[in-house]
Amino acid sequence: ILPALAGRALAGKNIIIAATAGAVVPLSFLVWQHHMFITGIPVINQQFYSVTTLLISLPFDVITISFIRTLAGGQIRMTTPLLFAVGAIILFIIGGITGVFLASPVLDVVFRGTFFVVAHFHYVMVGAAIFSLLGAIYYWLPKMTSHLYSERLGKLHFIISFIGFNLLYFPMFFLYEMPRRIATYSIDAGWSTLNLIASVGGVIFAVAQFLLIANLVIGVRGRIVSPPNPWRSLAPEWGGMPSIQALDAPGMPTNGNGSSEHHEQHLSSRPIALTIGVTLAMLGFSLLELGVGWPVIFVGLVVIAWSLYGWARDDLWSRFHVPEEEGRELWPFSKIPKIKLGMWTFLAGEVILFSGVLGSYLFIRADIPRWPSPGTIHSIPIGLTNTMVLLTSSLSVVLAIQAIRAGNQKRLLMWLTTTFLLGALFLGIKASEWADLFSKGFWFNSGLPGSTYFVTTGIHGLHVTAGLILLAYLIKRTMNGGFSKENNDTVEYFGLYWHFVDIIWVFLFPLFYLL
Repeated sequence: ILPALAGRALAGKNIIIAATAGAVVPLSFLVWQHHMFITGIPVINQQFYSVTTLLISLPFDVITISFIRTLAGGQIRMTTPLLFAVGAIILFIIGGITGVFLASPVLDVVFRGTFFVVAHFHYVMVGAAIFSLLGAIYYWLPKMTSHLYSERLGKLHFIISFIGFNLLYFPMFFLYEMPRRIATYSIDAGWSTLNLIASVGGVIFAVAQFLLIANLVIGVRGRIVSPPNPWRSLAPEWGGMPSIQALDAPGMPTNGNGSSEHHEQHLSSRPIALTIGVTLAMLGFSLLELGVGWPVIFVGLVVIAWSLYGWARDDLWSRFHVPEEEGRELWPFSKIPKIKLGMWTFLAGEVILFSGVLGSYLFIRADIPRWPSPGTIHSIPIGLTNTMVLLTSSLSVVLAIQAIRAGNQKRLLMWLTTTFLLGALFLGIKASEWADLFSKGFWFNSGLPGSTYFVTTGIHGLHVTAGLILLAYLIKRTMNGGFSKENNDTVEYFGLYWHFVDIIWVFLFPLFYLL
């Protein structure tokens, strides 16, 4: 948004990349304990996490200054997307400055658990994130609908939202003596006026979002057709590229040679149905204490299963296959196909997930000197057997990839089936091991040794189960002749996932069985 509407390249683009990759990402793993300053953690921990919390503000300072420099040196056009982008920067600065106070263990004693923290959190997560999202919606709306929204209505939406947001959250900084999560308070506390202002601001901010809905309707059903590049942007996605509706027009050439081949509609209800299923399942978990959670969870799981089955069934016939764009910018990974890049991005998220889980386990082990000795609870031979089974399955995946690259579909089917059987054997051994532990009275609630083991290996087991579902799909597609010497990328991408799951177990085995 900033480069397009400031009429110049993003200032310090390489610096932003370096600051994000070199500082923000690693430091993000080293700040979490600032939430625990007053829980009795050692002083050395408080000092370390105080320093890392202060340090992480520095790369964000660099990024924010780069954004401001982009605006300062450009020819600004104050359209609705830019207003929301600038608003997000302003709110992020306020949220960042107030976050520095919370980096101090001394000040944290005063502010922790009060509405000061509520204000800081929402200035970052609602102010910066939601205002950026709203700006992006307005920015991409002409591309999505081929129509222009109402600029006047969009600016009014920003003004009312910005005023309402600040009326809602800024007074909370002055409520630093008011505890969070209280239903009522004494009138003598002196908090009434500020809470009233915040309540009025909340109503204003909520009502303002109806203007967004109205503008979305105008964008979808409006009569003013959007030009191909309404922002006069130099970015390749606006360089004469057709709109989404045009891309879905029947008969549009897709192979680049001018032929008019059939272009099947690839709009699908599967993703939204999957989202609804996940939402229902999560809602069910939140309703467990009310006694109605399990039926809701069951409905959610049924919707999830139906969505995944339908999605896989559609993909068996390559309904969602879209060729890679030719001659378009693929920065910064110009030599990596988009789906492969997506898989690596997904695995990066998985690394973060397991880093958090294993990091928490190691933190617990470091703080608790007395822990069950190796071999007293978990059978080392069983763990070693499962390790060999899973590592062997990685070999069979490699052989499957080599087979299809050589054009041998029979060997591909054989090695995929072998991998499936080995994965199922791993889960069978793990289930038997769990059942044996349950029979000995070792459960999820058997102290930290029990909860850490079952949660960690359970998450890993879910990943193995997901891999088996993917393998079933690959086997079915292989039987339908869906892979060839020239078309085998999906098998390779699955291999990346399966190897990752195996590598995680290489860490889990020594942590839980040998140490």
